[in-house]
Amino acid sequence: SDVRLLQTLAGSLRVALESARLFAETEQRASELATVNTVSSALASELDIDPLIQLVGEQTRSIFRADVVYVALLDEATSTINFPYTYGEELTPMRLGEGLTSRIIQTGKPLLMNEDIDKQSQEMGASIVGVLSQSYLGVPIFVSGRAVGVVSVQSMSQHGVFNEGHERLLSTIASNVGTALHNAQLYKEAQVLRASAEAANTAKSEIGRAHV
Repeated sequence: SDVRLLQTLAGSLRVALESARLFAETEQRASELATVNTVSSALASELDIDPLIQLVGEQTRSIFRADVVYVALLDEATSTINFPYTYGEELTPMRLGEGLTSRIIQTGKPLLMNEDIDKQSQEMGASIVGVLSQSYLGVPIFVSGRAVGVVSVQSMSQHGVFNEGHERLLSTIASNVGTALHNAQLYKEAQVLRASAEAANTAKSEIGRAHV
């Protein structure tokens, strides 16, 4: 009877633990969804690239509370990676092929490392640029199917800070960034075309007045 009682208690405890786990996962997903909605709403109202990047950087820093945050964008014409947003560490432009950022852009895949970052980087053939962090998470930004940038968060003092949930959240943010960048580019192109059309109309009007 004691064994049966313990088995019943163990079964009840198992059900309670499973329910708690599912509840925690639901709460986490709800929190992630709220975060993504907040970022998406903010990005939807911004069509200038520079303020857009600053907005993404600040939102990411606030969400992850990371020691280092950066947004990197590839200049495909010069094969140069620029860092329009940095927090916690100043980063200068570098050539495509250098550092972990290049690795993410070239492979088009997220990179999550929670320990032995220097060793793992060497095994991948990627050099460390800047200060060595203890935990690193970087995800690609895609525009029209091409990886054109990276959003990264890092911890300088702790191992094991980031997990797959963080990777999923940051990837979703990066996806929204890609969409926003695409919209900003289309908006900029539309402005250029409109300015050209207005200039052409002005020139035609001046020619017409000259013939009167």
